[in-house]
Amino acid sequence: MRQYLHELAASEGVAVIVSSHLLSEMQLMCDRIGILQNGKWLGVETVGDFVRPNGGLVRFFSVDDGALAAKIIKEKLAVSAACPEPDLIEVEVEHDKIPVVVDVLVLSKIKIYEVRTVTKTLEQRFLEVTGGKAIV
Repeated sequence: MRQYLHELAASEGVAVIVSSHLLSEMQLMCDRIGILQNGKWLGVETVGDFVRPNGGLVRFFSVDDGALAAKIIKEKLAVSAACPEPDLIEVEVEHDKIPVVVDVLVLSKIKIYEVRTVTKTLEQRFLEVTGGKAIV
């Protein structure tokens, strides 16, 4: 069905509007997402732009002291940094800024064990934007 809708849209030059709560399927099927909440449009964006607001990707840094590392990143780089676990920090930075974050942490004597890039799912971003707890 997904392939058929892609082919139909491409060959006929039409838009296909799908309404669904299955956001994982919508992420695979759609190139744009529109959100309607309580009868009001919140906006329409490409799926890529929606899951990566401002082009940012979440970077997870596995470190020896997450709380201290998050504090250092906030103070020295003036970017948002969270510490979801004692040995992990979450920072939203562009790819070319990863070495800067690493340098700041190393110079501050923070040990880094891993750096991972994670893109949020459509469902995660939907819940952030709508302030929801779960999709019903």
